[in-house]
Amino acid sequence: MPQTIDIKKITEQLYVKNLELLDQRKRTENLLYNVSEIVITIDKSFKITFFNKATQKILDIKDPEDILGKDINDIIKVKHGDKYFDTKTYCFDSSKIGHRIKNLILETPGEKVTYVNLSTFTITYESSKHTECLITITDITEEKMLGKMKDEFLSLAAHELRTPITIIKGYLWLLQQEKAGKLTKEQRAYIDTVMSSADNMHNLVNDMLNISRIEQGKTQFKIEKLDIAKEFESNVEGLQIKAKEKNIYVDINKTPGIEYLAFADKTKLMEVFLNLVGNSIKFTKQGGISIVLTEENNMVKVAIMDTGIGISEEDQSKLFSKFGRIDSSYQTVAEIQGTGLGLYITKQYIEKMGGTIGMSSEGVGKGSTFWFTLPKQNLNKRNTSN
Repeated sequence: MPQTIDIKKITEQLYVKNLELLDQRKRTENLLYNVSEIVITIDKSFKITFFNKATQKILDIKDPEDILGKDINDIIKVKHGDKYFDTKTYCFDSSKIGHRIKNLILETPGEKVTYVNLSTFTITYESSKHTECLITITDITEEKMLGKMKDEFLSLAAHELRTPITIIKGYLWLLQQEKAGKLTKEQRAYIDTVMSSADNMHNLVNDMLNISRIEQGKTQFKIEKLDIAKEFESNVEGLQIKAKEKNIYVDINKTPGIEYLAFADKTKLMEVFLNLVGNSIKFTKQGGISIVLTEENNMVKVAIMDTGIGISEEDQSKLFSKFGRIDSSYQTVAEIQGTGLGLYITKQYIEKMGGTIGMSSEGVGKGSTFWFTLPKQNLNKRNTSN
């Protein structure tokens, strides 16, 4: 006997289910609506379909009709440096979705400067296959200001330390020269140790001041066309002397007949070169260092390849960060000295000259390769400050 369909019961069940789904949707919307970050969704035509309370509050928008259905770039205006950032380029592009774009400036009413991070995500509704882009904007102004205060304190402290360190080094030099009388072997060893520590402290102060100038945009770059190979050859002799003291070699390898011309700041390029090659000499006990010049995609590439102690995979990500001293590979070398700031400064210099920098190592005991690139075309038509 066929079963009787209870239409009333099914209708009641559908009604209850719809109420549950509606309640769940309202709960989700309430959560998004009340979070402190700006949350906006847009459709494929880049029109705003949803926004939360923080959006209205931060942008000081009274009427929701002033937001819904409007083009995202008409409502959210953010700058990256001096240029407006196109939010649309980070929506519906699978290669960019999920990336966080940091240190943007959000235009808000009044004179307050609001620093933000922006992230995008794609939401696809299974039932309708409808796709929207979810945009979240996080206010990092307070964090940015705290970082600025910290940098200003470090800069002030570094300036104040320079004078006493210079005085200490001056008197130590006088003692080393035996201006105050003959030194015993033991006394000379003590003074040499103190002088070495004073030199390290002096280097730390200089590195801190360099970083402060870089991050405050006060570092000047005089970009000019340079023959990279000739610049290196004229500065490598002092490094080769240091290498010979350790019975290792330093060679420059290039293709004969090619001029490796690139645009860079000469002084800062030499700082980069001396830092990277100097590091390789410091951490190489046998074999040597090869400086290899090549041309790739309108860039001159410089690779410093050593047969030194290498770097473990877990430590490689720390190298170009502030105070990027590492605990295993390099740190195990007894003669290691330094501030942990040199590679961070090197990275800043290379990137501000229009290049890129990186490194590779197969692991501890297998040597390392540090490389950087510089543009063959002038990316800055005038002297710049960054």
